[in-house]
Amino acid sequence: MDANRIAKPDALPLAHRLAIGYLALPLAIWFLSWLEWWVGIPATVALALALGTALRGPWRTPKAPWVGAVLLVALVWVLSTPSGGVFRAIEGDWVIQRSVLLDLSRGAWPTHLVDHLHDEPLLLRYYLGYYLVPTLFAQWFGQAAMNWAVPLWTWGGVGLVCLLFVRGLATGRAVAVALFVLVFFSGLDAIEYVARRVFFGAGHESARDLLGDGMSFVRAEASPMFLEFQSHAQTFGHTPQHFIPGGLGTLLMVQLRRHPRFLAVSGLVLTLCLFWSSLLFFGLLILAGALLVGNEVRRFATWQNLLVAPALATVLALYLTAGTVAFPSGWLWEIYASGFQLAADVAFLYASEVLIVAVLVWRARPTIVRDPFFIVAVALLLAAPWWWFGASGFSQLTLRITVPPLFVLCYHAARVLARRFQSADVNHGGAAALGLAGVLCVGAVSSAAFYLFNLLEPRWVPYQRTGYALFVDPSFWDIEQKSVPVVPAALGAILRDTAELPAKGDLLFRSKVRPLHEVYRMESRLLYVNRQCRRRDTRFLLRVYPATSALGTLGQSATFPVPYDVLDFNHNWHHKGHGRCFFRQRLPAYAIGRIVTGELSSEGNARWMAEFRFQDGKPVATNVLLDVAGERFIAQFPTLTATPPTARSLWDVRVGDDAIVYTKTPCLWKDTKKRFFLHVTGNNPLSSPDRRRVSNLDFDFDERGVLFDETCLVQRELPHAWDRIRTGQFVEDPASGSPSVHTWEVDIRAEAEQASAPRGAPHGVESAR
Repeated sequence: MDANRIAKPDALPLAHRLAIGYLALPLAIWFLSWLEWWVGIPATVALALALGTALRGPWRTPKAPWVGAVLLVALVWVLSTPSGGVFRAIEGDWVIQRSVLLDLSRGAWPTHLVDHLHDEPLLLRYYLGYYLVPTLFAQWFGQAAMNWAVPLWTWGGVGLVCLLFVRGLATGRAVAVALFVLVFFSGLDAIEYVARRVFFGAGHESARDLLGDGMSFVRAEASPMFLEFQSHAQTFGHTPQHFIPGGLGTLLMVQLRRHPRFLAVSGLVLTLCLFWSSLLFFGLLILAGALLVGNEVRRFATWQNLLVAPALATVLALYLTAGTVAFPSGWLWEIYASGFQLAADVAFLYASEVLIVAVLVWRARPTIVRDPFFIVAVALLLAAPWWWFGASGFSQLTLRITVPPLFVLCYHAARVLARRFQSADVNHGGAAALGLAGVLCVGAVSSAAFYLFNLLEPRWVPYQRTGYALFVDPSFWDIEQKSVPVVPAALGAILRDTAELPAKGDLLFRSKVRPLHEVYRMESRLLYVNRQCRRRDTRFLLRVYPATSALGTLGQSATFPVPYDVLDFNHNWHHKGHGRCFFRQRLPAYAIGRIVTGELSSEGNARWMAEFRFQDGKPVATNVLLDVAGERFIAQFPTLTATPPTARSLWDVRVGDDAIVYTKTPCLWKDTKKRFFLHVTGNNPLSSPDRRRVSNLDFDFDERGVLFDETCLVQRELPHAWDRIRTGQFVEDPASGSPSVHTWEVDIRAEAEQASAPRGAPHGVESAR
C-alpha cells in the first residue's frame, strides 16, 4: 500500500477528478454539437488532452463508510427543491429554466428561437453548462426524458459538492454537522426582518414573504434595491446552474491549493466554469488570486493554462458576448436619495450576512486570518454590493459573484463546528463555536421554511406537457439577454451549418394605422404584436370556430349551427423591449376552420377586427372586418384643422359645440404617453343644483387618438353645453403618486362667460411646462 502511494504521489483524489469531469462534459458536448467540425473536434481533443494529466490516476472508490449516506442526503436535497422536478417547478426562475431546457430539446443544435419581431430566428445565447446533458437525453429519447435526466444530472453535481464539502472529516457526527451547515447556510434574515420593522416600519405582508424564499425581502421604502446575499437554499433551489459550479470550483481551489496537478490546469478549470455561469466566473477568478499565495509562478506556467485555456475561453467569449444587452449598472450610492438609508442598508447587510459569521469563525479558529482564501472571500463580500448590475431591484452581480466567497465562509464555519463535535475536547473552539452554532441555527430558519413550502405546495408539471419557451412566457428582458439578434461574423464562421432554421409563423393580419398591430399563427398559438408598445391594458376579442372535419370529434352535426369558443381575454402588455410588445394566446387543440379576433378599447369600441379562414391547418383567406377607426379620423383631419385653433400650447386645441379636437405636428410617441385631463363646466343635466356643474372627462390618448405621418389627432365628444373648459396633459408625481404635474394646460371660456370676465382676460389662456 505504501509503495502504491509513493508511485502515484500526485494523483488527484477521485471525487476531485469526477468534479472536474462533471464541469468539462457539457463544454465537450457543446464543441461537438454547436461548432463546425474543424473547430469542435480540435477543441474537444485539446480539452481532453489538457485535462488528461489532471484526471489520470487509479479509480478506486473511497472507503469512507458514509459516502452512501452523503449521496442520499444530496438526493433528498435535490428532490426538496424545484431542480428535482417535483415541487414548485413551474414558477419563478424555473419558468426560464424550463424554457431554456425545452428550447434546447425541440430542434437541431445550434438552437434558434422563433421571433416575429425580427426577420430571422434568433440564436440562443446562454451559459449552457447546466442544460446540455439533460437536453441531450431529450434529443435521444424525447422530452419526457427530462423528467428524470434533469434531477439525475443535478443530483450528480450536488452529490459531488457534498462529497467534497465533507472530505477529511473523521466521524459520521462531524459529517452530519457539516452537511447541515451546507444545506441550511443563510444570513440572519429573521433578525434583519425584526430590525427593519423596528427602525423603518417596513415588513412583510405575511410570514411566507419573509421565509418562503429563504432570503431577506425586507427594505425600507427609501431603499431602491434589495441588498442581500442569497442563502444556499435559494441559490440552489432557483438557480442550480450557478450553485453547482460555484461549489465545485470553490472547493477544488480551497482543497487543492498546493496540488501540482490541479495548479497545472487551474486556468482551464476556471474556463470550464465560464461556460456554466459568466458572472460566477468573475467571482471564482477573484478568489483564484489566493492560489498565488505560497505557490511558485512556474506551477501555473503550463501549456494547459497558457495555451489551451485562453484558446477555449476565446471561443466561449465569441458566443457568450454576442448580442449582449446593455444592463443598467452603477455605483450603489448613485441610486440612493438618503445617505442614512444607504448606510443602514449596507450595515444590515454586512452585519447579518458576513461579519457575525466571519468574526465568530476567526475567534473559534484564530489561525484562519492566515488563510488567503478566507481573507479574499470576506473582502469580496464587503466590496461586491457597491457596484450594482442588473435590470431588477436585485443586483445580479451581487447575487452571482458572491456565490464562491459565501462557499468559503460556509466551508470554514462548517469545519469549526464539525471539528468541535469530532474532537475529544468538548470545549474545542470555546464559546465562539457555540455562538457560531446559534447564529447558523437562526439563519437556518428561512432555509427550512423554503424547503417546507416546496413540500407543502407540489406544483409539478411534466416537461413534455409544459408550453414554456423563451418566446412564450419569459419577459422581453430575459429574451434579449438570452438571444443573439444578429450573429457576428466571427461567431457565425464557427457555428455549424444551420440551413434548416425554425420556420416563422404565418402573418395573418397587419393594421394600416398606427399603432401597428400584427397577428401571427404559430403552431398552437396566436401571436399579437404591438410595434409601438405603450398601452398598459388591452381587451382582445377572440372567437375560434372548428373546422368541419372536427365537428364529429366535438359531438356536433354539420346540420346544426357551428359552435365556437369564446376566448376573449384582457392582457397587460408586459413583454417590452425596444418599444415593442407581444402576447401569445393558446388556441384549442381541435382543427380550426375560422378565427375572428380584434382589439377593443377600454370603452368596448373596436380598434380593429379581422377574420381568418383555414383549410387543412393553413390560412386560405383573411377578411379585414374593421380597421377604420384611425382611417376615419385621418380622413376628417383636413376638415377638423381648417379653422384656427381655439387655444395653443404644446398641442393645438379646437373646441366646437359638441366635441374638442387636439392636434400636434410633429408628434412622437412620448407625446402621447401623458394622460389628458378635461374639465368641462356648463349646463350638465346630471349635476344637482347645489353642486358645481363640472364634468371630469380625463382620458388616455389610446382611447380617442391616432398617430400618423408624425401627426397626432385626438377627438373627444363633449357631453353637454359648456361655459368653460380646462384641459391639458399631466404625469403622476413620483413622490405622491397624485396627478399633480401638468406638462401643459389651457383655459378656454365661452363668449357668454368671457363677457363677464375681468377686462383683458384672453379667450384662451395657456401655460406649458
